[in-house]
Amino acid sequence: MSAGINELVNIRFTAYLVTAINNKRIRYIKNQYKINCRETALDEELGTNFEEQFADYTKGQADFFFEDWERIDDFLQMMENPVLSKAIKGLKERERRLLFARLFGQMSYKELGMLFLLKPKQAEMAYYFALRKLKKCWRDKDDI
Repeated sequence: MSAGINELVNIRFTAYLVTAINNKRIRYIKNQYKINCRETALDEELGTNFEEQFADYTKGQADFFFEDWERIDDFLQMMENPVLSKAIKGLKERERRLLFARLFGQMSYKELGMLFLLKPKQAEMAYYFALRKLKKCWRDKDDI
């Protein structure tokens, strides 16, 4: 008899969990829908697309550095983290340009390859090599 009661309790508990999970999922979807509706209404009301504006802004900021590569040193002086600034200064000029073009210019590896006269795979490897150098400098800072 107790086996039958345990099974009945398990069935009821399972039904409770399934209902609770379904209700939680429904509330989550409704909340996401409300948020999406608010954001869409705000975009339509303002007549702007913030993602496009942000992309334009970052490209404009990147152009500041790409128009005159010597301004990278000005940027490094403005950085608040001296370890990162020192690590970036330790990179070769080409690695530094490649890193900035990828991070701030949001260039693809194909675009980087065209800019630096490399194949896309070579540009990717050079970028990751520069990142490894930065990580090594960062780890060396932690060991001190």
